Amino acid sequence: DFARNISLSIFNETVVSGDPQVPHFFEKDRERHELKLGTDWEVTCSYNTQQANQTVYVGKGANNEMCNMYLMVSSSVPYTSNCYGGFNSMIQNNPDVYIQADLAYLGETLEPIKVIEMPSLGQVAGVHLGYQGNPDHMLIFHRADREMLQYDHDDRIKEDVLLVWDTKENKVVSTFGGDLFRLPHGLTIDRDNNIWLTDVDSQLAYKLDPSGQLLLTVGEEGRRGHDARHLCRPTEVAVSNDGHFYVSDGYCNSHVMKYNATTGAVVEEVEVTGGLVVHSLVLDDCTDMLYVADREGKNIRLIHLGSADGKGKEITRVDVSMYGNVYSVTQDQYGNVYALVWDRNNPAKKVYFVQLQVKEAFTLEDALQVMAIELPGIKIPHDFTVSYNFKEHALDVWVGETGPGPHGKVTLFRVPL
Repeated sequence: DFARNISLSIFNETVVSGDPQVPHFFEKDRERHELKLGTDWEVTCSYNTQQANQTVYVGKGANNEMCNMYLMVSSSVPYTSNCYGGFNSMIQNNPDVYIQADLAYLGETLEPIKVIEMPSLGQVAGVHLGYQGNPDHMLIFHRADREMLQYDHDDRIKEDVLLVWDTKENKVVSTFGGDLFRLPHGLTIDRDNNIWLTDVDSQLAYKLDPSGQLLLTVGEEGRRGHDARHLCRPTEVAVSNDGHFYVSDGYCNSHVMKYNATTGAVVEEVEVTGGLVVHSLVLDDCTDMLYVADREGKNIRLIHLGSADGKGKEITRVDVSMYGNVYSVTQDQYGNVYALVWDRNNPAKKVYFVQLQVKEAFTLEDALQVMAIELPGIKIPHDFTVSYNFKEHALDVWVGETGPGPHGKVTLFRVPL
């Protein structure tokens, strides 16, 4: 009876407002505001109780005042989940993208759907699908004409080493990143479309804004080291929603370094005890779990970052030695974790796409199961990206290769579910 206006404000700017006395209606946000982490969305209801002859209460009762606003949020990824925190939280994902056991034979018949290959494309160090929110755009981080050696290159690559590829139109959209890197390695995109990269010869991890402008580096350029100030051939970055980022370090250190995402200040060293080339990592922010690829150890370390003492603590290891060395770990849009594994010491040198599946069990060690499918035709894998294909009810797996020689390519496989 007394409500007069209801409004929604974002950063103190009124986006929509209306009369709560009229029947329910929806009004479109014509400026398409993004719902970003840390954004204040405030709903305000204004009342006029000057004509009231008794105390007016807000509540659910028949004699109380109610003034509600319902928000309908659209997303490129239909996603329903619950995240309650803690490493043993259960996340409800939709759709079910688990590979069934009877599909393991697919490796015998799986064939490439598409191959990205061109003379100017060097060894592919990193790939990311969905660049700047476009599901068809892939960002490729490559090495131009260079190869990884035991020693570090002293000079920067003059050519652009970041390439945006339109997977639908099969063409180059843009290139950038020239005269900045010595030997590209890891690529990560955060939720604000910032670009995070590592360079194993410059000994740096980088943050670029969405336009490709350099914002931040950590490490000391051109100097390998084993203390908090230095990195030693760093491999990849994982970005948290709490204002920190993590760098896997790497080829000649066995730890993950935690930094302040704004200042680049060192926050913590997370040991990967006995790690043999800490080659890749991915962070599940919901569960505070860091998945670390121990490449030569042939396992995936699960490190819980939310322990009582504030230190990272290894919870368990996923042994994939029967499939080979873990080169990369990644997540799909629903938070499911995957690994790219290469059995390079076996004469057949098979490459496997591995899915980590969480089943009901009393302990996390028993809950984690592995499902692996061979990816035929891949020779020297390095990084990959996985996304759910709604139309085909399948997983699209893009694999980047560092070779043979100074050349690379990206291959698409489609794994039916």
